[in-house]
Amino acid sequence: RIVWYGWQQYPWELVQQDIEKVSALLLTSSFEGFPMTLLEALSWGIPCISADCVSGPADIIQPDVNGHLYQPGDIAGFVTLLNKYIAGEIHIEHEKIPASIDEFYQSKYYDRLHKVIISAISRRK
Repeated sequence: RIVWYGWQQYPWELVQQDIEKVSALLLTSSFEGFPMTLLEALSWGIPCISADCVSGPADIIQPDVNGHLYQPGDIAGFVTLLNKYIAGEIHIEHEKIPASIDEFYQSKYYDRLHKVIISAISRRK
């Protein structure tokens, strides 16, 4: 069963209210920059089904860990994944999903950025 809530001004408040009813986030974009929506959903332990569009989803989604990717425009592939989720054929441990995006949390990101900068400076000497 799919429930479409339509546009929400504060979508994550709605998710918090009904988190036990949320099975997955579906991202059907043809283009993305860096899809923060995926990270937000994953931080709540919500698995994601996303188009593997250029730039973004493949850097975040880890198949069988926090979601699945399908090729953009592959409606049959999308429907197959969706049906597997609905039928319970795909088992993802919701409580482990937030840890799958550790590298994207601000403190870890800044640590990695700092290491890259220090490494670049060291090579210039």
